[in-house]
Amino acid sequence: MNTNIFLNGLTELLAIATLMVLFFYLFQSVQFRIMKANKSKFVINEAFAIYMFGVFLSMAFMMEVMLNNLHAHIGMELTEGALIVGQSIFWIFLGKSFLLFILVYSLVFGLCIFLFSMLTTSLDEYRDIVNNNRRSAIILSGLLISVFYLSRGIMETIFSSLLNYEINAPIF
Repeated sequence: MNTNIFLNGLTELLAIATLMVLFFYLFQSVQFRIMKANKSKFVINEAFAIYMFGVFLSMAFMMEVMLNNLHAHIGMELTEGALIVGQSIFWIFLGKSFLLFILVYSLVFGLCIFLFSMLTTSLDEYRDIVNNNRRSAIILSGLLISVFYLSRGIMETIFSSLLNYEINAPIF
């Protein structure tokens, strides 16, 4: 067994899982504020769970693209068998990628919700979700999942431009 590969995988998994759980928690807290729901009194109903499933799955689509580009770039930069997490280049690129992830995800998420809210002027989707309207939650989740799934190629270009990874050079 190659211990460097094992240690690389284990420490990367711990670092990324910690960052993602913290980001998911922060994003869920932001969702509570947007919905004007009191965290201590709000019971997570089925509609909110469906909606957050869509939010988390859309994050996962974008996170997969970010991590694939990160690994491809770091794999080209380091010598074979090197301990990646011991290198500052890993932490620098992980930090840059994560900040870009937060920026791009927040921008696209906000744009999706804004456009959907403008098209459905007679509904307050967030109030419906707080009131356990599963239809609104399913529609918003579906919208987020489909937008982030279909924009994976564009996200790949954005992340590869951050890392200057020439194999994924922009075609624009």
